[in-house]
Parts: sequence; structure tokens; C-alpha cells
Amino acid sequence: LFERGESLGGQTNIAAKGPGRIDFAEVGRYFSVELKRLGVDVRLNSAATADDVLGLNPDDIFVATGGRPRVPDHIEGIGRANVVQAWDVFNGDVECGQRVVVLDDEFHIQGLNVAELLAAQGKDVEVVTREFEVGPHIEPNTRMATLRRVDELGVRLSPTTWAREIGPDYIVLYHFYSLREETRPVDTVVLACNVVPETGLGSELAERHPRVKFIGDASGPARLEMATFEGHLAAVSLEGA
Repeated sequence: LFERGESLGGQTNIAAKGPGRIDFAEVGRYFSVELKRLGVDVRLNSAATADDVLGLNPDDIFVATGGRPRVPDHIEGIGRANVVQAWDVFNGDVECGQRVVVLDDEFHIQGLNVAELLAAQGKDVEVVTREFEVGPHIEPNTRMATLRRVDELGVRLSPTTWAREIGPDYIVLYHFYSLREETRPVDTVVLACNVVPETGLGSELAERHPRVKFIGDASGPARLEMATFEGHLAAVSLEGA
């Protein structure tokens, strides 16, 4: 197992840094202990190349390279320095200004979670989503608890709304029904817009090896339980190989 990072867990390590999500840290801890017990050759801090993988003469290759944060199209100014990714906020790699707008195009908990984190720091935060509701696909109990906390912190929720333009100190939002536009002052725009599969390494391997299978976010964005189950099914399929 080649692992580019310094520990196992991938995106769960980022998720664990959000409010109320520390349990996600147990994913990496569990696999670190269990794979060692099972004698798996785990190579941390190893950004594998196709030659590294093929040099092991594998019979089967599973590509679990995950994804990278998606940047939404058709928003003028999306590449500005005051536009940052939620992952970088969780990791502490960026500083946000006082007035923050979170663009939530993931429809799960990431947008609300990063909003809660920033609001707890005293920031003025608004969550904007194209959906009818914020976080419609969050598990019901988690969603209610999260919505209660962000409400107490004064986070504003703006459904059926999206961004048309981002400037150095403003954002232009528009409402889907009325098409009404409103320009708001903003210091930082945070993107929580799902992921794009990382397929570069896997595609190169697939050109050079007959048995390559993409799993997890590398095959398409999915929740943790589905990615885990997909990996399980891939492993079980080897029994009949």
C-alpha cells in the first residue's frame, strides 16, 4: 500500500478537524493498527509513480488516489486570492477574513462544518447553496444537531442562491427564482464544492497493466461508507481470480 501522506486515512484526517467530527480520526488509526497486524507492506510518505507500482510485478492494482477539491465553473473571479478551499481552512493552511461566504455545492456536511468552525472563531459567516436546503443529504440526527449549533453561532443560510461574481472585497449573489442580484461585502470566499477524481496515475497504470480497478473517490465522489464498501467488494472479487 503506497500512501502519499504521513498517515493513513486520506480525507478522513481532514474531516476529523471539523467541529464534532473527531471520530473520523479513528478510521486512519484503525487501519494503521489492523494492516500492521495483517502484515501489509504500508509505505507512508510515498507518492508512487507508475514505475514504482509496476516494479512490484502486481497481479492486480487498486487505485484509491481519492480526489482534489472541485472549483465550480462560470463564476467570474473564482481564481482570486481571497477564494480558498474548505480543506485548507480545516488544515489551518489559510487565514480567513472577518466576512466569509461559504459556497456549498457538496450538499453534505462540509459546508456547514467549515461555517461552524469559522463562526466559532467569531467570523461573520453565510452559507450559500444552489439546493432548496442546506445540507439535504446529511444524516438526519447529525443535520439537526449541526443546524442547531450554526444557528446559535449566527450563521446565515441562503438556499436556492449562487454566486455570479467574486471581487476583491465583494461577492455578487443571485436568487434562482427571482433572478434578483445582490452585492455583499466579503473578505474570504470558502469553497465546499465536492471533489474531482484523481485519475492521472490510475489512467497511466491502466495503459500498462491489464488488471487495474479504481475505488473510492478515484472512481467518483461518494460517502465514506460507500467508498469502504467498494474497496471491500474489490478485495472480495480477488477470491475468484
